[in-house]
Amino acid sequence: MFHWPLNLKQRSSEFRTEASRDSSVVIMNSITLVDAFVDAHKWMELFPSIVARAKCVQVISQGVSGTNGCLQLMYAELHMLSPLVPTREAYFLRYCQQQNVEDETYWAIVDFPLDGFHNSLQTSFPLYKRRPSGCLILDMPNGYSRVTWVEHAEIEEKPIHQIFSHFVHSGMAFGANRCCSGQVWTAVPDSSDDTVRITTRKVSEAGQPNGLILCAVSTTWLPYPHHHVFDLLRDERRRAQLEVLSNGNALHEVAHIANGSHPGNCISLLRINVASNSSQHVDLMLQESCTDKSGSLVVYSTVDVDSVQLAMSGEDPSCIPLLPLGFFITPMELMNDGGCKDEANGHNITTGSLLTVGLQVLASTIPSAKINLSSIAAINNHLCTTVQQISSALSSNCIGYCNEGDNGKEK
Repeated sequence: MFHWPLNLKQRSSEFRTEASRDSSVVIMNSITLVDAFVDAHKWMELFPSIVARAKCVQVISQGVSGTNGCLQLMYAELHMLSPLVPTREAYFLRYCQQQNVEDETYWAIVDFPLDGFHNSLQTSFPLYKRRPSGCLILDMPNGYSRVTWVEHAEIEEKPIHQIFSHFVHSGMAFGANRCCSGQVWTAVPDSSDDTVRITTRKVSEAGQPNGLILCAVSTTWLPYPHHHVFDLLRDERRRAQLEVLSNGNALHEVAHIANGSHPGNCISLLRINVASNSSQHVDLMLQESCTDKSGSLVVYSTVDVDSVQLAMSGEDPSCIPLLPLGFFITPMELMNDGGCKDEANGHNITTGSLLTVGLQVLASTIPSAKINLSSIAAINNHLCTTVQQISSALSSNCIGYCNEGDNGKEK
């Protein structure tokens, strides 16, 4: 597609070559994927943990029939979510082309280096030369795409913290497998505020139910203190307010193990009070919660009596099939004109928190099964309803929290 003259004289022992290849199937059609690659903002949204910053410097060719034949000059900063791994930045050409081969539609996204730009970069980052890289996207039925990814680069050899040394040199940090993994989480097209992400996992090992597991995650901001949200989600006596999580059934704590001085740091075994309970069959829920000023976590999973007895007898609990779901709450205040008054700084702030909800369902007992759109719609609706019920429960319980003074702040 492009002729790249290989000049070995320009190569230096100070540069390390990285090359990797991987492929995966994603729940996204090829048109949506291609559109994300040619739009710098969407590209960052598609790979938030990889692409720190990106911009289209110049559109060299608009292409025909949409993005087919599009050629752009791009700039990107690639990063790991740790300050111990240096960021990489590069200018490169990105070319997009569509091909039809034997009734199959392929899209090729090719990144090609521009050494002239690299020579003018003034940066504290290690010098990064992006060699011909990109992906081949094959349209599949039911809105799926098969993505084959190739990463090829030369990076200036500089010391890396020993914790991440093997991770970076093996290609796990910036290689093709990480790029493919980043596409596994897919946005639900019609989700509110584009906050829902889904993925599937094929499980055939002990420790989780065997089959095809569908996972969904969403994050939303709530105008309530983080400890209020935590208290609602961990308190089994209030769980019945969240019908989507308890089916309206009351919960009763039958065992409690403290895991710290704060009463919220604990592991609890809860009995689900349902009419079908009998001496031979009891529905139980295992819940773990932890909290501090930086955030809180509540995770739980249904278990049966046999599994509990197995764990209590000292047997290896890793074989118990659990399908946990839960919540992560992070304190986050917003400045505005209608919140509580912060007299020290003279600002109006709204005390709030970020709530991340993660759900899992067993979509099929056959690991090789294909997920259908109705299952995706069902877990998306369940996730949105969960967030709505949590918000409603907090609204009825937390009215007037701004007037509580110090009681509305972390201890």
